[in-house]
Amino acid sequence: MGDENDPLVRLSDGRIMRLSEFKRLQQQEIQAFVQQMTVTIGSLGQLSSAMDGEAGEVWNAKWQLDTDLAGIEQAIGTDDTGQKFRAAWKQSYGQLLDGFDAVAQNLVNLRDSLSSAADQLFKTESDTLKGFGMTAVDPRPKPPNRRPTVC
Repeated sequence: MGDENDPLVRLSDGRIMRLSEFKRLQQQEIQAFVQQMTVTIGSLGQLSSAMDGEAGEVWNAKWQLDTDLAGIEQAIGTDDTGQKFRAAWKQSYGQLLDGFDAVAQNLVNLRDSLSSAADQLFKTESDTLKGFGMTAVDPRPKPPNRRPTVC
């Protein structure tokens, strides 16, 4: 005889089991889902933060190079050869500095994309868990609360 307090249920794939067993399996699947989402969202958040730091390093390298080479134009002569060299220098050096900006901006764009992907995954997790009466917890660190400085 079956337990009336634990009825049989038929799953969408045709299997039959006790309701308690179904709920146990469902809870295991939910926990596996939450664990996978937590790891993925956390990893995307960490990569996003890393890209921010990398972009800063590129802009710092650009600033350092520009600082180190600041006096080179004044050292170039003013005769025809010097003027030709100056024109070539300005063009090449300008392209080099633009390259630094492009690399750094691409890193910022990648950071934003990774952050957006993490946001979307968290929204998906939240929406999915709502259907089970659960609340998702964002694994990414919260930004510090900064109070305005009174001058």
